[in-house]
Amino acid sequence: MRRIWRGFLPFLPALLPFLGAQEPARPPGGPDRIRLVTGEELRGTILGETDKIVRIRIRKGMVLGIEKNRALEIIRTTEGAKTGSSPSAPRLLEPRDLHFLVLDRSGKVVGCRRMLVKEETRPDGSFQWLLEEKWYFTGPKGPVKVFRSERVSPLLVPLECFYREVWGKEDRVVRGEVKGEELKIQSLSPSGRREAVLPFLRGTRFPLLMDEVVRQKERTLRREITATVYDPMEDCFRRDTYVTGARRGPVKGPWGKWGTVFVVRRKKDGRFLDEWIDSRGRTLYMEVNGLDLVALACSAQEERRVEAGLPPARPVPPLVQGEHPTLRLPDPGWAFLDGRRAYARCADLEASLEGMALAGMGPETPLEEGARILARNLELKLGPLSEITFRRVRLGWMGACALEGRVGPKGGRRVRALVFPGEGGLEALILQAPARTWKTAVECMDKAAPFSLPLGKRPPAATPPE
Repeated sequence: MRRIWRGFLPFLPALLPFLGAQEPARPPGGPDRIRLVTGEELRGTILGETDKIVRIRIRKGMVLGIEKNRALEIIRTTEGAKTGSSPSAPRLLEPRDLHFLVLDRSGKVVGCRRMLVKEETRPDGSFQWLLEEKWYFTGPKGPVKVFRSERVSPLLVPLECFYREVWGKEDRVVRGEVKGEELKIQSLSPSGRREAVLPFLRGTRFPLLMDEVVRQKERTLRREITATVYDPMEDCFRRDTYVTGARRGPVKGPWGKWGTVFVVRRKKDGRFLDEWIDSRGRTLYMEVNGLDLVALACSAQEERRVEAGLPPARPVPPLVQGEHPTLRLPDPGWAFLDGRRAYARCADLEASLEGMALAGMGPETPLEEGARILARNLELKLGPLSEITFRRVRLGWMGACALEGRVGPKGGRRVRALVFPGEGGLEALILQAPARTWKTAVECMDKAAPFSLPLGKRPPAATPPE
C-alpha cells in the first residue's frame, strides 16, 4: 500500500481539483496603482509617501512625485489586501461661484455667464459635487439661453448630467444618468424624443468636471492631458486635449491687476482656445468660440444687470481699438496707443505690434522687394538684424511675405513682419518681443486676426502656401 501511495504522489496536485480540494490562495500580484483625478492611472512601485506627496517608480530610473490632492485612489499591492483613499479624505474640489460678461468680436457686451461648483447633501447624509453653468447671450436668431449641470461623487465619479438650450422657438434638452458602466440618455428636441444606453468606461468624464479638474489641479503643471468626455451638448463622446503650465504676468486686467496667471489651452474644432486662470484656480478670461465670444470675469452685480437686459454699470474697457484697420488681440494685457494706425504693446511680454503703410511702394511692388526694403528700414531704426529669413506665405486669399530676424546678441529681441498689399500699396505688420517671450508673442499675433485690413477680414494665421 505504501508503494502505491508513493506512486500517486507526483500526480496528487493535478488530482486535487477532482477530489474537491482547493488550491491555497495566492497573494495578489501586479504593480501598485495611483488613479488621478483626470482619469489616468499610474502603475509601478510606491516607494513612500508623506502627508502631501506619494512617490512611485513607474520604471527603472524614473520616479514620480504625485501630489495627493491629484489622486483619486492609491492602491497598494501588499501581502493580503489593497488600500484605497478613505471617504473622509480631504475635498478634491473647492467651491466656486464666478460671474462673467460675454463679449463679441467687436468688444461689445452681448451676454453673461455664471459658473458654480458647490457641495450638495444627499438624503443619506453624504455629499456629492454639483457643477452648474449658465449662459445668456444674443445670437443671430435672438437670445440664447444655455443651462448645464453635472453631479459627481466625492471621488469625482460622474453620476448625472443635464443640458438645456433655448434658442428662439427651439428648445432642446438632454439628460444622462450613469448606472455602473452604462450611460442612460434621454433627449428631447424639435426633431423628436430619443432614448439610448451607451457604454460608459472607467475614467470617462463630463465636460464641466474635466474643465474644473484641470483648473484646480493641473493648471500649474507643464503637460498635455487627453481625456474621454461625454458632452450632452453634442450628445456624443469625444477626446479633449488640454495643454497646461504656461504662465504670464504680472498681467494688468481690464479693471485692475490680475498678477501672474496660468494659461490653459483647450483644443476644439482643430484650434486651441485660451483660458486665463489665477493662482486660486479661478477663471479670469476665457475664449468660448474663438474670438467671436469671450468671457471676462466681473462682479455678481454686473452679471445680474446684463441678465436683466441692462447695460453694465461701468464701461467695459474695449479689447478692440483703433480706427481703420482695427486690430483684435486675444489678450487683455495688450494696451493700444494713440497716434498710429495700429500700434499696441503688452507690458508683461515686453512686446509691441505696429501696423504701417510702406511709403513709396505701390501695389505693383513685389512683396519680397518690399520686405527687403522694410528690413533695411528696421535696421536703421533698431540696429543690425541677424538671422534674417524671407518666405512667401498666404494671408487669407492673398499672398504675403514674412520677414523674421534678431536684434542684438543671442537671447535679445526678435522681429517678425508680414508685408501684404493694401489699398494704395504695400502695408506691414511688425511684431517685436524679447526672445524669452517670443513664442507667446507670435501666438498672440497669429491669433489677433482677422486683421480688418483695407481688403477685408483675414483668417487668424499666416500659413505657408500649398
